[in-house]
Amino acid sequence: MSGRPLRRPHPPQPTGPAGRRSGAFLAGRALALVGLLGLLAGCAVERGLGDPVDLRVFAAASLTEAFESLAPDFEAAQPGYRLVFNFAGSDALATQLLEGARADVFAAADERQMARLIEAQLVEPPRTFVHNRLALITALDLDPPLRRPSDLSRPGLRLVLAGPEVPAGRYAREALRQLGAWPAAEVNLVSEELDVKGVVGKVLLGEADAGMVYVSDVTPAVAGELSTLALPPSVSLRASYPAARLRAAPEPAGADAFLDFLFDPQAVTALRARGFETP
Repeated sequence: MSGRPLRRPHPPQPTGPAGRRSGAFLAGRALALVGLLGLLAGCAVERGLGDPVDLRVFAAASLTEAFESLAPDFEAAQPGYRLVFNFAGSDALATQLLEGARADVFAAADERQMARLIEAQLVEPPRTFVHNRLALITALDLDPPLRRPSDLSRPGLRLVLAGPEVPAGRYAREALRQLGAWPAAEVNLVSEELDVKGVVGKVLLGEADAGMVYVSDVTPAVAGELSTLALPPSVSLRASYPAARLRAAPEPAGADAFLDFLFDPQAVTALRARGFETP
């Protein structure tokens, strides 16, 4: 026996006070949903949703040119972030972070400065991404020219180094000790700078005759205005550069992405081109 299927009647809609209460409830929920969507939209406008988020990187001054050259590649690969750098001596940056400065990444030119933050439990375990070596720089018109580290002690020569609390300054003094040129050269020390960029600047401006910086600080922009003297192989010093995410990083995912990027083959090639040695 065939026939059309039975249709179930729709349940009667409530009328009277009950129906009015049901309608009011639904209308109230709709208004609440509209309000919530408006609030979320307002938050999106206030936070600039869709715009890149600042990723704050505290980095040693000797990383300035290298990191600035890497920034466009990182931002292209991670369009949600915009790199904001704070370059200074590693000791000054570590002090700022210990005093409460907010950052996502700390890249130091010295394991000792990173150890200060590890001891204070401010950073995740660091990774060493590059190494650096020292070189002597002099003014092009230095007469007679500097031929060996022992020449740093000759009368009248003006020497500039980074301060002893700065990694590059500490390394420079130790290198000169290994070469037998310290403390004899100390009598010619006319200035102690806050970072290696200050050392380069003093020699470029003619306020000093010679200085010691990292190989990576003899950038293409200044290489033609300075004479460079490599240290002999007997100097065993090599600066290690550890980088770590701050435990209180405002953008932890972005910080991890930047740290991973430093080991990307493209970044490694760029860092080597700047005079750094990679692990």
